[in-house]
Amino acid sequence: MKNLYKSKKENYELNMKLQIVNSKLSRKKKKAQVQSMVFVYIGALIGISLFLVYAFKFLIAYQENIYTSEMISFVRDFKNDAEQMALKYKSSQTFTYKNVPEGFNKICFVDLGRPPETSTLNDYPIIKMAISTLPHLSSIYYKEIRIMNVYLIKHKISEFGFYVPNMEVEDHFFCVNITSGRFKVVMRGQGDSVRLFPAS
Repeated sequence: MKNLYKSKKENYELNMKLQIVNSKLSRKKKKAQVQSMVFVYIGALIGISLFLVYAFKFLIAYQENIYTSEMISFVRDFKNDAEQMALKYKSSQTFTYKNVPEGFNKICFVDLGRPPETSTLNDYPIIKMAISTLPHLSSIYYKEIRIMNVYLIKHKISEFGFYVPNMEVEDHFFCVNITSGRFKVVMRGQGDSVRLFPAS
């Protein structure tokens, strides 16, 4: 009987020790699981962050490509129209441009052969600065440098400009408002050049 009691007591103690060991092991296991889940969450967070950064960069690059292609298309169309009209002696035509890239509110034209008084350009400092350099350029350098004669304006600041060869401008200088990417201008052919007028 004593042996039976002793073996039951030993079994009980052994079971208790096993439970304590199992409890410690399960706590360590849970702790290890929590620690491994932390690494999973950190990895997922890093992965999502990298994806968002890449997506943001892609969207910016995509918008810049659209803007660049729109600008190239607009400049090409404008130059082609001016070149074609130059050949049509004493012929006038009103052109409506609907493809000006977003954000510009004015387009300005400058006659480089007969530049305006710089005092008339006070609202357009970049154009004024470009025009004020003209008298200091010899004709050789002037043709090489090709100062811009068409300026796209965003809130009185020239953001973009380009050069149209053989272009004259009524009253030496004028600007036209751009509304929703659209503006009108009149071109008159002069055989070897084109003359621009504001559309009425």
